Amino acid sequence: MVSKMKKDKISFLESILTKFSMISLMIMMFTVFVDVAGRFLLNKPVTGAKEIIEFTMIFLVYFGLSYTQSQNGHVGMDIFVDRINNYRGRLKIVILLINSIVSISVSALLIIFSLNQTLSIYSRGVLSIYLQWPMWIMSLSMLLGVTLLFLRVSKEFLVSIKENMQKEI
Repeated sequence: MVSKMKKDKISFLESILTKFSMISLMIMMFTVFVDVAGRFLLNKPVTGAKEIIEFTMIFLVYFGLSYTQSQNGHVGMDIFVDRINNYRGRLKIVILLINSIVSISVSALLIIFSLNQTLSIYSRGVLSIYLQWPMWIMSLSMLLGVTLLFLRVSKEFLVSIKENMQKEI
């Protein structure tokens, strides 16, 4: 059972990461603008602009995953979603539970992969080419984002089971 306190913690973390994601987007847009303006007006592009854009894109994508899931914002395949909505009763519940189990499993695999990648990059001391920033921070961002997605999907799975069990009673 997911308590209200855990829901608040997940939502709180999502709001922090979403704000950081928005800041990353602003930094990305500003960097692109300054780089393009510098390249065409002054013939002097910003050194490391590509790396800054890549890094902020990683923050933007992975820090927004869980919030997007909480808002039902992920793209579904209409053919399947429409057909599932036509089903009633236990079949629909089974299909939705299978979907949740697959989502939880994929999230768990992404956690394992990103944790291994983060530890490997950290132990080797890999740095970015131009700015010499530590690359493990990018992998850690992925790890944080997919872990929060895992928590969000798991919470929704547990809530779904609870609601469906109450309907059966």
